[in-house]
Amino acid sequence: DSSYAALVSLEKDIKDKWSDQDEVTFSVLASDYVTMNPKGQYVTDVKFKKAFIAYEKGKFDRAAPDLKELSLNYASTERGRKAAHLYLDILNIQKRFELLRDESAYFIKKLNFDSATKAEFLKIHQQAYFTVVQNLDLSKKYSDAVIGYQNFVKDNPESNLADKALVNAIKCANQGLDFNEATKISETLLKDYPQSPQVTDVTRALVALYEVQAQLGQAGRTLLKLAELDEAHKLSHTLAAGDYKALNNEWSLALQIYSTLSQKYSGTREGKLALERMAVLSEKSGQWDKTEKLFHQIIESGVQPQASVASFKITKHACESKDDETCFRLAKKVLNMRNEKGVSNWALAQARLVEGKILEKEFDLTGVKARPERLGMVLKIKIDKLERVQKAYQDVLNYGDKPTAIEALVKLAGVYEKFSNSLHTIEAPGDLKADEKKKFLSEIENIALPIEEKNADNLHLALKQAKDMRLHDGTIAQIQGELNRLARKSMKTKMMVDVNSPENVLPVVN
Repeated sequence: DSSYAALVSLEKDIKDKWSDQDEVTFSVLASDYVTMNPKGQYVTDVKFKKAFIAYEKGKFDRAAPDLKELSLNYASTERGRKAAHLYLDILNIQKRFELLRDESAYFIKKLNFDSATKAEFLKIHQQAYFTVVQNLDLSKKYSDAVIGYQNFVKDNPESNLADKALVNAIKCANQGLDFNEATKISETLLKDYPQSPQVTDVTRALVALYEVQAQLGQAGRTLLKLAELDEAHKLSHTLAAGDYKALNNEWSLALQIYSTLSQKYSGTREGKLALERMAVLSEKSGQWDKTEKLFHQIIESGVQPQASVASFKITKHACESKDDETCFRLAKKVLNMRNEKGVSNWALAQARLVEGKILEKEFDLTGVKARPERLGMVLKIKIDKLERVQKAYQDVLNYGDKPTAIEALVKLAGVYEKFSNSLHTIEAPGDLKADEKKKFLSEIENIALPIEEKNADNLHLALKQAKDMRLHDGTIAQIQGELNRLARKSMKTKMMVDVNSPENVLPVVN
């Protein structure tokens, strides 16, 4: 009793302000008490106080063994539970997280703590476990960290850190360029932790992962999930999902998505684009009746440039059916849209090119052979037809679509050559005298020559534009070939000159 009384007296005298000497004195008195009273009433309190003083003074290496012993031997008492808390706190302060993870797990499994204490220790264990793996992450040991995070989730599926561990595992897999593993972990998180606040971000990142791996069908499926999660961008995600399904040749699913968008959200940008996509898919599948209806819906929406493009495609189908009258009328409808905001310059240029081709057919059918008294009228008709064709092809240049402009220039050059060739077929009236015939043909040549020059000029301009655009579809070679042909033809014409035999001249003899 006196040994315990000595400890109490020392405590009252110190009043919790322990010097190093006081601590030594308490330690000696405590050892005396425990030695003389190994089963004494206050043994637990004395041992705890001794360890607690060392703990408060930061002498953890001395406090830790005593606190651990108390934890192991007195787990069912308040002092034992408190000692266990302090012991684990020391390991945390010392950043000995692996030992903290293992010791807390041992306490939970082996010691007779109450359920509340075990619950507290479980949280400590999970935090220590998580920190151990996180240190691998911070050390850039990404493959080890991925395994560690996955094991953490396997061992602690109910932890509030489980979803965060999976998110970190995804990040580490990405850092290690293991996109396949990152994809698998992402799918696991979405399946097992649908209520996680990380779900939206993980789903968005998963789309990118599937894109990197060219798994377009899976990217489309994930985009549909993202559309449910991200309400603000629901329509754009849904439209993108349809696009990926289409790119992955999942036509029926793509059409279902586009159809839903075009019907439920017809007034939105996405709804109108979905309608356009449906038309493209229908066109590819060769279902013209269905395609034409969709094109008319697009035209009725008035949205440009889709409306003008749809209108031209209807025109083009009529042209392919050799219905020139309908083709010309529909092309005019396209051109009537030219003042609308956002109209497709390509559609306008193509429509005017179509008109030019039809007018060229009419030009080709107009001959120049006629009786002398009707030749002037026939030439006037031919020239009028030429001017209409010329205006159509030249109008194409004003729409700024260079590939179509190049085609128009080449076509116009061909028209000039055909007109020039037709002029050369005109024969002088038979009742004219020789000098009159020569004069007549000379006049025809004067008409043909500038036309031939226009032919070359147009081809040169077309060649320059084709080279500027760096076309690699054979257009440049084709135009250059035409120019070479014209050059050879011109040289041949220049070489055809009259050669008169010289008169005989006798030398003068003095």
